[in-house]
Amino acid sequence: MASGVPISRWPSRRRKGGELLEATGKEVITVPFYDAALEKDAPSVRRRDYISPDVVRFGFLASPNAFNIAGLSAIADALSARIGQTFAPVELVIGGRVGEHVTSTRHTPTRGFVPTEAEFYQRVDYGVAPVFDGTGFKVKTADALALDMPSLFSSHSAEGTRLDASITFETPAEMADRMVEIAFTRPPIGETRSHVTRARLALKASAEAAAQLFVKRIDRRIRPIVFDLSSASPVSDLLVLQGFLSQVRVMSEQHAIMLLLSPQALKVVARFLPAGIEADTFEAFRPILQSRSRPRLMLVDVFGTGRLGEVEGIAHDVLLWDQRWGRDPGKDAKGALGELPIFHSYVRWEPAPMALVKALPKTVFDPWTTLSGVTRMVFSPIDCGAEDLGKHAGQRFGRTHHVRTTSWQDLQTACLAIPMIKPSEVAWAAPTSGVDFRAVLQACAIAGVPISGLRDSAFLAERSLPPNLEKELDGQVRRVLEKTVEWHFG
Repeated sequence: MASGVPISRWPSRRRKGGELLEATGKEVITVPFYDAALEKDAPSVRRRDYISPDVVRFGFLASPNAFNIAGLSAIADALSARIGQTFAPVELVIGGRVGEHVTSTRHTPTRGFVPTEAEFYQRVDYGVAPVFDGTGFKVKTADALALDMPSLFSSHSAEGTRLDASITFETPAEMADRMVEIAFTRPPIGETRSHVTRARLALKASAEAAAQLFVKRIDRRIRPIVFDLSSASPVSDLLVLQGFLSQVRVMSEQHAIMLLLSPQALKVVARFLPAGIEADTFEAFRPILQSRSRPRLMLVDVFGTGRLGEVEGIAHDVLLWDQRWGRDPGKDAKGALGELPIFHSYVRWEPAPMALVKALPKTVFDPWTTLSGVTRMVFSPIDCGAEDLGKHAGQRFGRTHHVRTTSWQDLQTACLAIPMIKPSEVAWAAPTSGVDFRAVLQACAIAGVPISGLRDSAFLAERSLPPNLEKELDGQVRRVLEKTVEWHFG
């Protein structure tokens, strides 16, 4: 054998699809190859009888890759041996550059380059696909089916099709035996063609269905998401804006993202948005929302203002509510994004959220810049004295700064101050439910500051910066978005 690889060893080298699927948690979609354009040439190769009364010609058309060469050599050797024994009237006609590598030309005339597959198959009675090893779906098999060409196939070449077992063969010897049998008995060509036709229809239907599924999955993955942040003030709603601006880099990996911002916020961050993230005002984007030619959108009402629901032309869109920041926008909006993190660790260096901080009035940070030696920050809904704090914590507190959790403005600036002043500890003395606790918790995690609970035992353990925080947050954002899209777009 010219290939140098014993055929008996080839099957052991294959990996079943199930083994590969077990190696990944991702959805895998197989789209079979099928060239429907070849169907127009099918009538030119459709005949009822053999071309010559003296010989039966089998054609193999292929490129000179290693697996084609090995298969050609194997079938040529097997066929040559049987012809030598039986004097069977068989020719194996070779088309394409694979013919340059055939070792015996006694019963294998070569044609080299051919203009079209149909032109080659017009000169033979049967096609053959003697490829007994290799990778991937065999294009030559799909093309023979699209042309409705009566053919014999190796079992390996037939993988991914519904070809009948009567025209598929495990070894070159089995295929050569059938070629000799056909040459002596000359069975009706239509018998083989009927098997090919059934397999062609099945492959075509499978390819079309898989292609539609693939396009649907791509469409789902890149579904544009519009976040309505247009009512957010770059001062009083800084936390919300920072939260989204630190996450959109991850979101944009799988979705087109549009941020609707107030003119003031847009002016501050427009120049610093990551590539692929668009931003505009609500009014400027309204004509696009009303356009009939745009794709279906996922519209997220962040603050529950209901403005998106009032725009004409969104009947076919999906309207969602973030659930973390505002009132219920009404029965038409669905909640799905409440599990998103408040911040991503990108907030430490991402230019857009940093631009918001730099644009804040200096007076916002006055309570913090005038302090010195702050070792602890205490968050509680009511004033809490040092004596009470020491009693709950079991230790003497140093210089402590109290943050009232009932003041949204104080809470936001405190979250910004945590990485700025790096206190030795943050103490949370309020309920652990709600966006305010999540914001402080994540700010501490990103800044690497321990946080402990004073009144609520739901969170007592110290927290420090996890070494893989960005990876954890990436995964959380992706899981929420994938689940959201799966729920609403299928």
